[in-house]
Amino acid sequence: MDNQEKFDYKSFEAEAIERLRQGESLSGENGDVSGSVFLVARAVDRAGAYLCQMAKDVLPTDEAGWHKVGNSTQASLGAANLSVGATYYFRFAAVTPDFCAPVVKIVI
Repeated sequence: MDNQEKFDYKSFEAEAIERLRQGESLSGENGDVSGSVFLVARAVDRAGAYLCQMAKDVLPTDEAGWHKVGNSTQASLGAANLSVGATYYFRFAAVTPDFCAPVVKIVI
């Protein structure tokens, strides 16, 4: 995208929502400046927030390979300051009010 061309978030978001309706869970597009991306995830009922993580160059085989991009109260997020030409993997997780049963532990 050259400097004269401005990224159209509304147009991208409409296209991303259509891809999500067709079964994708996460969609991404280059952002408005070099080294940035804009991500849209499938919304989760009762989600109060979303956590976005990324990995560079290689799809991680364990949790240690994922790094936090940020949090959002919407199922979308932009990421900036990425290395141009590098391959990135992104994932979203929803934070809901659903907790497991509590456990009681007396610390000694």
